[in-house]
Amino acid sequence: MMHGAKKKIEDRGWRIARGALERAAILSLLSSILVFPAGCNVAGALASKVVPEPAVAARYVPSKQKRMLVLVENYRNPDAARMDAQRLTAHLAAELRRHGIAPVVDPNEAEALRARPDYPSMKVQEVGRAAGAGQVLYVNLQQFAVDDTVGGEMTKARGEMRVRVVDVATGQTLWPRSVPEGSTVTAETPWVRTASGTGDAASEIALRDQLARSAANQIVKLFRACRPDEEHQELEETIQ
Repeated sequence: MMHGAKKKIEDRGWRIARGALERAAILSLLSSILVFPAGCNVAGALASKVVPEPAVAARYVPSKQKRMLVLVENYRNPDAARMDAQRLTAHLAAELRRHGIAPVVDPNEAEALRARPDYPSMKVQEVGRAAGAGQVLYVNLQQFAVDDTVGGEMTKARGEMRVRVVDVATGQTLWPRSVPEGSTVTAETPWVRTASGTGDAASEIALRDQLARSAANQIVKLFRACRPDEEHQELEETIQ
């Protein structure tokens, strides 16, 4: 009897020890997954799926109580960039409304002001006052061009703008205070193959409109909080 009882106790002790060893092995395996570099990548990937990247704060928040006039032009040569300015104005107004940045003056009203005889001599705040606005989003189109490769088989558009917000009552630049001429914004489209390989006019117009949409997206991001992952998504939407 004593021998049988002793054997049962030994068997039970062996089972307990074996269970402890199995648990220790499992814990060791889990630890190796978390410690090894591959495990870190897996854990990081899982965390990024659960926790979104923090939003980037707006560079400047315009007043929501004042109407905003969108005024786009090439300061040195307004007539040369007239069509591109109209495209960018329309896309900017639409983006500002979509994100609720500020009440926007209708682009058609702003365009009608250019017919005034005294328009060429009017200051930015005077144009804003004539449009019934309290603030002006002024965009100086420094570059808005279409480039192509030799033979015209591939083409892309690129632009560079100086952006500032002007107070109509005082004529002062509200933003950016430290750079009176405006904050530089750049935009470009990917290289695309032209429809006929000769850079036809229809393809160029479509490319310029795509650049205007991309530029409007970049400019309005200055005035709203946005997540870093929005840029890739919105770029895909712009290209489509």
